[in-house]
Amino acid sequence: MASGASNSNNNGRAPYPPRVSTRSRTVRNSIEGGSMMMTMDDASPSSAHSPFVQGLLRYSPNNSTVWSPNNSRLASSRQLPRTRFFESNINSTPLDEKNFTSSNNNTDNGGSTTDTQVHDTSEIDGIPIKHLRKLATLELLQSPSQASFYASILHSKTHSADDALLLAQAHFANTKFTSCLRILEESMILQSDYPWEGLALACHALAATDDWTALAEVVEHGCRLAADENLHATAPSLFARLGPSQPIEDHDEIGWSALHDEISKHPSFRSSSSGVSLIHPLARILYWRGQAYHATGHFPRAALYWKRSLKMDCQCQQAWEALLSHNLIIPAEAYALIQEVDFSSNNMEWLRSLYLARIELTPQDASLEQEGYDEDKDRALPTDSLLWDTSSIQMSSPVPHFQFGPADPSPMAGTTRMQADPTSNLRTINNNKAIHPQQVTPAILVDVDQAFDNLWNVYKLQQSPQVLAMAARRAYRRYDWKQALTYCEELDQIDPVMTEAAYCYIATLILLGHKRTLFRLAHAWVAASPRSAQAWFAVGAYYYCCERYHVAQRHFCRATRLDPQCTEAWIAFGCSFAACDESDQALASFRAAQRLSPGEHTSLLYMGIEYTRTNHLVLSGYFLNAALKSSGGDPLCLHELGVLDFQKKDYTQSIQWYHRALSALLRLESIHDCIDRCHDPYWEPTVFNLGHAYRKTRQFDLALACFQRCVALCPAKHSAYSALGFTKHLMEDVDGAIVCYHQALSCKPDDPFSTEMLNRALRDALDMGGMLDGVLNESQHDEPFGLQWAGTTNESAIIEATMDQSDDTMMSP
Repeated sequence: MASGASNSNNNGRAPYPPRVSTRSRTVRNSIEGGSMMMTMDDASPSSAHSPFVQGLLRYSPNNSTVWSPNNSRLASSRQLPRTRFFESNINSTPLDEKNFTSSNNNTDNGGSTTDTQVHDTSEIDGIPIKHLRKLATLELLQSPSQASFYASILHSKTHSADDALLLAQAHFANTKFTSCLRILEESMILQSDYPWEGLALACHALAATDDWTALAEVVEHGCRLAADENLHATAPSLFARLGPSQPIEDHDEIGWSALHDEISKHPSFRSSSSGVSLIHPLARILYWRGQAYHATGHFPRAALYWKRSLKMDCQCQQAWEALLSHNLIIPAEAYALIQEVDFSSNNMEWLRSLYLARIELTPQDASLEQEGYDEDKDRALPTDSLLWDTSSIQMSSPVPHFQFGPADPSPMAGTTRMQADPTSNLRTINNNKAIHPQQVTPAILVDVDQAFDNLWNVYKLQQSPQVLAMAARRAYRRYDWKQALTYCEELDQIDPVMTEAAYCYIATLILLGHKRTLFRLAHAWVAASPRSAQAWFAVGAYYYCCERYHVAQRHFCRATRLDPQCTEAWIAFGCSFAACDESDQALASFRAAQRLSPGEHTSLLYMGIEYTRTNHLVLSGYFLNAALKSSGGDPLCLHELGVLDFQKKDYTQSIQWYHRALSALLRLESIHDCIDRCHDPYWEPTVFNLGHAYRKTRQFDLALACFQRCVALCPAKHSAYSALGFTKHLMEDVDGAIVCYHQALSCKPDDPFSTEMLNRALRDALDMGGMLDGVLNESQHDEPFGLQWAGTTNESAIIEATMDQSDDTMMSP
C-alpha cells in the first residue's frame, strides 16, 4: 500500500481532495496592454479555473485588460476600457465619486443614473421597482426560485450593484452557483466602494463548487491595504484605496486590523448592521480563506486565518468549530485564544460559555505537571529486537475497538516521520514551529466545567442540539460511555442525522456492544443520504463490531473516498487493518489521519500501540511519549506506556504508569482505592496488567487484589480466573488455585495454560497432602504420585518458570 504521506495514490485513498477537473476551460494569457483568451488545449497545464472564475480573476493587479459588455469572454474590436477588478486607475487620473461610478449603472437610453437614484425610484417603465425589490428580498428565504425570478426582472431594469447582489444571492439560494458567479463578474460589484458582501458571497459560491484554489486567489487579491497614506485623501472609495497596494501578509496584524477598521467605518457597513449585529464581512471572508487553505492541505495557514476571523468577530462560530473539529489547536491553546476574543458587545457572554464548553478535555494526570516528563529518558532496551521472546505476555489493551479523539470522537490516527523530536510533526499555527504542548491546568478544567454548567443551568440550553452534542462528546472524552449514549439518544429524537455527534454515537454503540441499534442506525443513514461518508462509516462500524474486519475495510474505504478529509474514517480504516495484522496499511491510514488532525494526540497513540504490537519498542516509545505530552496525561497514553515498559521487562516503571492511569481516571491517590473504585469494565485490562506487574515483582497480595477486581468486572473472562489461580498457586494456596483453574476452564475449556496448571496443582495437592489427604491414605497407589515430585525443593520457582513459558496464553480477548 502506498505511504499515507503522499497526497494521492492509485487506490483513491488520498486524504486530500483531488484538484479540479481537467475538462476544457477558458484560461487567461496575460500580455501587455490586453488579454487574450484561449482554450485548455492551447493553454499551459497550470490553468485550472472555470470561465466565470477567470472573469473574477481577470481584473487582478497583475493583469491589464479590456472588457466588452457584449462578450465578456472574447476580446472584440469594439472593446471598451474597463477599470481593473482589484485596481483603479487612480495613479493616472484623479477620480471623484461621480465619475468612479461603474458603467453598468447607466440606463439603456444612455442616461447616467447612480445607484442611489435608482434605489429611490419607485417605478421605471411601469415596473414597480420598490415593490419588486421588497418582494424578492422576502421570498429569498421562503421561495428562492420566485426570488430569483423577481430579482432578475429588477436587475434588468436598474442595473444597480445592490440589485445585482440580490440577484446573485437568489441564484446562490437556488444552488445556481455558476449563475451567481456570472452576476458577480458582470455587475462589477467587487469594484464598487463596498465590495465585501459580494466578495463573501463569491467565496461561498466558489466553496460550493469545490474550486478552493480559485477561492484562495480571489481572497488574496481582494484583501489589500493602500501602500501610500496619501491615497486616503485622493481615492474616492474604499476599494480604490485598497487597489494599488500589495495583499496583506499572513502575519501582518497591524494591516489586518487597519482593514477591519476601514470596513467598519464605511457607511454601507453601518447601515447594513443597524439595529442588528451582523457578522463582520471580513471575518466571514477570512473564514473562507482558512477553509480554502485547509482544503488544499495548508493547515497552519488555515488555522491562522480561522483564529484571526474569530478575533475579529466573536460571532463567527464557524471559525471556532473548524479549529476544534480539525484538531488544529490543543486544549490549552484553545483556552488562551478564547481569552483574547472580545465578548463584551451585544451581551455575548453566553457565547463565551458555549465556546469554552466546546473544549473537550480528557482526564488529566496531575503528576505530569508536578514531576514533569523526560521524553528523552531511555531505559535499557535490547540492541536487537530479534532477541526478544515472542511468546511473552501480550498485554491487553483498553482499546478493544477503535477509540475516537477529542472533539467529535475522531478515531485515532497518526502520521509522522521518525525525527529526533517525536512532537515535531505537531505543528503550531504560528510560523510552522514545533508545538510545545502545554499542561491543562486546574484553572482551565474549572473554567470549562463552569462554562458547561452555565449552558445547562443558567442559559437553559438542555434541548439545544448543539449543546446535547457537546455534552455527548464531553462524556465520551471522559470515558463515561453510558452517559454519552444517553445524550446521543436524546439528540437522536431531536435531530436524527445528528451530524455534530454522529461519530460519538457510533463509537459508543461499538464500545457498549449494541449491534442491533448500530445496524438500524446505519440503514437509516444510508437510506437518508447514500452519498454521505458518515452513513458508510456507520456500516463499516457495524461489521467491525461483528469482527468481520475485511468487510469493514471496504466500507471504511468507501467513506474515505466520499470524504477524503474525514479523520474518523481514516482511523477506523487503520484499526480494521490492525485487527487483520496488516501493520503497514494500518500505519499508513493512521498517518493520513494525523495529517488531517495534527493537534490530535490519539493518532500518535494508535501508532504507538501498533508499534508495540509489532515489537518495535523504540518507535513505540517515541510516539507514545509524544501522545502523552500532547494530551496532558490521557489515561490511555499512560496505560500504553505501562504496556511498553512491561514488554521491556521494567516492571517497577510499568506499575507506576498503570497506577498513574487509574489515578488520572478516578482522581484518587491510593492504589488500593484505585483498584476498589474501578467499576468500568473498559479499564479491566489496566487492572489486569497491573496485577501481572505486581506478580512479576512478587507483590502477591496486590496482584491478588487486582485479579479479584478483574473477576468482578468481567466474570466471563477466563484469563482473569487463570491469573487469579496462578497467583494463589504461587502463594501456596493450592486449593484456591484449583478452584480458579476449574472456573477458567468452565469459561474456556480448551485453554492450554489452565489445563496444564490444573494438572500441576492437583499433583502438588497430592504431594503436599492437602485436599486429597484422606483419599491418599486409603489408596494403595500413593507411591507413584509421591515419586513424581520427590526431591523438589522449590516448587514455586518451577511453577513461576512454567508461567513465564506460557504467558502467551494469559491475555484478555
